[in-house]
Amino acid sequence: MKVPWPAAFEDGDVRMFLEELEDVVELAGIRTDRGKLTTLRWLLKGSVERGTKRPGEDGVGRREGRLDRGL
Repeated sequence: MKVPWPAAFEDGDVRMFLEELEDVVELAGIRTDRGKLTTLRWLLKGSVERGTKRPGEDGVGRREGRLDRGL
C-alpha cells in the first residue's frame, strides 16, 4: 500500500511540514491538539484528493439536516 505523502515529506523536511500545518490549522481556527491531530490524520488519509466533505461544507449542518447558517 502506497501512502500519499504530502510534498514536504518527499524532501524529507518533516519539521517544515509540521510548522506549516500548525500555521494552517491555526488560521482555520483549530486550537486544540486533538483537532490538529484529526486534521493531520485527515490529510494523510487523502480525504482531500477523494473529495470527502466535512460537516457544513455541503450547506447542511451537523444536527438533523438543518441548513448551515455559517456560524
